[in-house]
Amino acid sequence: MPKSDTVFRFECFVDENRLGSVLAALAGKVRSMSVPQPMINAKPNGQGGAGVSPISRGDLTEMFLDWVKQHKLKQIRSTDAKRFLEEHGRSSGSYSYLLTTLKARKIVKHVGDMATGHWVLLKRPQNPNRDYAAERARAKQLAAQRAKKETS
Repeated sequence: MPKSDTVFRFECFVDENRLGSVLAALAGKVRSMSVPQPMINAKPNGQGGAGVSPISRGDLTEMFLDWVKQHKLKQIRSTDAKRFLEEHGRSSGSYSYLLTTLKARKIVKHVGDMATGHWVLLKRPQNPNRDYAAERARAKQLAAQRAKKETS
């Protein structure tokens, strides 16, 4: 194999059922590779899977509130926040940041002492079937209208 000074980096998205065959195909051919991570906040585009689009804006607190609603939790414990973070490929050590952010936004309040306490939701997510793609499209349209006004 001829030696080259040029090295390329690429990123790819693979369906779960094809991950093994893709990793096998790359074995022995790459110099270094990062560990494959699940894309929790993504879904394949259209038919044939030509691309990937986000499910939500990726706001951690919104994703957590959706997760809480999906699991039908009435109260939140730190172990719930840790489990959510681990399921979404994040460090479970940042659970306190997540809960503190929710408290700062006045979405939850802490009840009880530090050892046996829990968090109670003050506001429930209003619309669990929120259309994030439509929101993004509206935001892009508004931005384009503003830019058009500024150039006029």
